[in-house]
Amino acid sequence: MESFNKQPSEKFKIEIDFSNLITSPETISSIDVKAYLFSTDVTSTVIDTSSYTGTSIYVTVKSGTDGLTYKITVKATTSTGNIFEYDVNMIVKDE
Repeated sequence: MESFNKQPSEKFKIEIDFSNLITSPETISSIDVKAYLFSTDVTSTVIDTSSYTGTSIYVTVKSGTDGLTYKITVKATTSTGNIFEYDVNMIVKDE
């Protein structure tokens, strides 16, 4: 599983690219983005916004507690009904 680091006060956009799974003319038609700390849903705490275009999903992450790792789960439903899921760890470090 991929991961990225952020500081608690940072807020920025990450891109999840599904182009290796989705081929034209298929595109993303809906998304579901969640964030978890252990098994607790903390989406409203660390996800600011999410959007999609073509074969990419964009997630703006925010906040987080120093020393904790959050799992961000992104599900993409495509125009042909396929569903793809991708997980990434967000490691919060106050450096």
